[in-house]
Amino acid sequence: MSNLRQQREALENEHRYYQKRLDSIEQEYHYMKRDMMNHTDRLCNWTSHFYRDIPNHLGAATTQLWQLRDEFDMRMRRYEGQLAEERSRERKQYRKRLDDLEYHR
Repeated sequence: MSNLRQQREALENEHRYYQKRLDSIEQEYHYMKRDMMNHTDRLCNWTSHFYRDIPNHLGAATTQLWQLRDEFDMRMRRYEGQLAEERSRERKQYRKRLDDLEYHR
């Protein structure tokens, strides 16, 4: 019985460690996304100020910035999906291993 308890504790510790690692990755992702939004806003403000005397170039420059931001947003959404899939996969694997452990007692 103590061997089963040790195996279960080891499995739970492994699961907690993996969840903490995913949480850390997700937190870093949110910081990166926030920074990107702030940088884009500042860059748009700077571009607007720089091109204020040449309005026909302003539209093209800001349009390009917003297109780049949209591309980045698409990549970030794909990353969010991959992170969610990884969390789901890990939870399923944890439950399966836990069930296998309980079944073989």
